[in-house]
Amino acid sequence: AERVLVKSNIRIIGLGRRAELVAKIQLRHSLGTSLRREVRTNLILSRLVESHPELGRRRGFAIPRVIRSSAPGRWLIEERAPGVMATEADVAAFLARYGRPFYGLTARPRAWRPVDEREQLVAEAARLVPGAAVDPGEQPVVVALCHGDLTRTNLLRGAGGIWLVDFEVTRVMPLAFDLANTAGHFPALAGLALAILRQVTAAKGGASAERQFLLGLARASLIHAAGLDAHVAGQTTLLGRSRDHALRMHESKTQVIAEMVRAVASAAPPEVA
Repeated sequence: AERVLVKSNIRIIGLGRRAELVAKIQLRHSLGTSLRREVRTNLILSRLVESHPELGRRRGFAIPRVIRSSAPGRWLIEERAPGVMATEADVAAFLARYGRPFYGLTARPRAWRPVDEREQLVAEAARLVPGAAVDPGEQPVVVALCHGDLTRTNLLRGAGGIWLVDFEVTRVMPLAFDLANTAGHFPALAGLALAILRQVTAAKGGASAERQFLLGLARASLIHAAGLDAHVAGQTTLLGRSRDHALRMHESKTQVIAEMVRAVASAAPPEVA
């Protein structure tokens, strides 16, 4: 029997057909579109990563291969990804070593689309930094196949290197959105995230990296604000913390994101800030 990692809301390590049965049970209530996206993404990215000279298992970076999945996307079994949840230092090391080549696999410039909600993001960035020139206008944005939730819970550190997992929210979107989301979780990595965006933008073309990143942070700000109720519920119900404590935590992150926006705007070239 082959030891596998069953992908679901709860990670389960099992053996052979028993693991498959558990997968069916655990994933019965999952969205089929989410699972189908994850299967497609794993198949695409695992092949791209393994074929890239700076990435792949020999370079210490891997994406679990799909062993088996159901046609409608109801369940998914991947190879076992041995390791422990990453730390902030691991996330920083991953971005520093693999960020540019990983995103560069699929990065390209394209025009802003309505789904990017540029006008809403420009308004939010202008609110956070009054007077700053934040609108990229008609200049293209750099898009890539982005993980969508690149945080420590989706990186596993093992003896063989780093594993990137959980692609259920992966899609092609502005690269700044993915990097700003990670910076929202780890403010100390904002400079590294912006540096990666600058490198990719310089290679692919597009609006200034600073303006793209500012709108990415504005998006993180809006998502954070919209998640207030869910945050409070999670802190109070699951972790047993007081509502006041949960509100203070939420407000603290709100301030951190706002400070990052101001820092990027103030450090940007004159034509941006």
